[in-house]
Amino acid sequence: MTELVKVHLGSGPNILPGWINVDYEPDFNPEVVADLSQAFPFEDQSVDYIHSEGVLCQFNLSTGQHFLNECYRILKPGGVMRLLTPDLQRLLAAYLDDYDRDENKLAELWTREVEIPLQLGTSAEVVNIGVRNLHKFMYDRKTLLKLLISSGFVSKQAAYQESSVSALSGLDVRAPEDATYMYFECKKPLKADNKDLASKPSCPILTYHSPNVYANEYGKNDHLTLENDLKHLQALGKRIIPLATLVDWVLGDVDDSEIENAVCITFDDGCLLDVEELEFPPHGLQVSFLQILNSFRDRNPEACTTGALATSFVIASKNDRRQIDTKSLFGLGWMEDDWWAGEQAEGVIDIQSHGWDHLHNMEEINLEAVVPFERFETVDDFDQCELQVVKANAYIGDLLGGNKPQFFAYPFGSSSAYIRDVYFPENLERTGIRAAFSTSPEHVTRHSNRWDLPRYVCGRDWTSIEQFETILNDALVGSCQ
Repeated sequence: MTELVKVHLGSGPNILPGWINVDYEPDFNPEVVADLSQAFPFEDQSVDYIHSEGVLCQFNLSTGQHFLNECYRILKPGGVMRLLTPDLQRLLAAYLDDYDRDENKLAELWTREVEIPLQLGTSAEVVNIGVRNLHKFMYDRKTLLKLLISSGFVSKQAAYQESSVSALSGLDVRAPEDATYMYFECKKPLKADNKDLASKPSCPILTYHSPNVYANEYGKNDHLTLENDLKHLQALGKRIIPLATLVDWVLGDVDDSEIENAVCITFDDGCLLDVEELEFPPHGLQVSFLQILNSFRDRNPEACTTGALATSFVIASKNDRRQIDTKSLFGLGWMEDDWWAGEQAEGVIDIQSHGWDHLHNMEEINLEAVVPFERFETVDDFDQCELQVVKANAYIGDLLGGNKPQFFAYPFGSSSAYIRDVYFPENLERTGIRAAFSTSPEHVTRHSNRWDLPRYVCGRDWTSIEQFETILNDALVGSCQ
């Protein structure tokens, strides 16, 4: 097996074992001494992973673009870069918070973490040193994403020390409590000739969960958030298209005009709150997703194309649904399947598959067999895939009068390489599944993998109208956390 090539750009004294450490300063004993403002000493498409922390901010904007272009050049298609850089928005927010509270927490953080002494010991000093002396260009999230898109990357914001790539996990030096940094993972598309992806047509899929009711306010209640988001879509002149139309477009069966200025909407888990107005303790009566969709259609019929306005991905296993109902939804019978056929026939919400079972890490509650795995990534052989896909399709299809699902949403948005790259592609006729969906926070493009189509998740990827607008306006942006 070919050894992975991992490059640590701007290593400084933090030499990573098993990596090619690169730095301008030879006293740190890196494997490669190089000026990262110039062309990198690596061949095109020769590197699997890059880690870079606190380097981009050392360059002005044009040199920063060159730096990212070089990172893109040396990465193999599908390669990933983990990028850490100071967050201007966080720095200024911390300063303003200190100013409002008459505190100097930012200065205290500086004194604790940085060896450069402050003359007056104020937060304003920290901002000036950071912006004028230590860094040549400080980015906020939107500015960095635009630069990354311009270089060709598909990027998403990440959490400290956490990565979907094991080689990139646990490498971060600067923790959120010790520095005003942001963390990004930037992927070079498998089709490496698509540097202009940002200019190509794309469409976001917006995902909501009707049991997510934590308060009666935007971002903490998916019902209120959906209602406000639809009003915002109407004000912006956006259209809602069926998920099937978007999949047809990805597969090349319809032209770009079909997804122009459009979004798709999906719901996960198949809770009765999707379609019925119910009292949700202690937050009161919640208007159903169905009522919200119908109100939008009545107000704005020209924005609703022929077909379903939303897709609900439902869990097939009664055992699993009843575990959810008992442990998370008051045991009121909100996870039954007696409403699926009626809603499918009405045509506003399309019923599709969320797999056979779902809560892989929950204990049994005197119901059938124990679920045999903890996370969906472990569904990595034919028999397990048959259970999750074919058995689920048969059950759901029987309830829908023979209408078997065509789309599959991975539980928790995660999947194994086997189901994505082997099972679905090789068993298209057997399963009847035309596309599968994750929860990677990206727009869908013509070049998206049909077995791993991305979706944004309410409450994770946006909790404010401003973040929602960012998703709508910026193609291929990442999480808004």
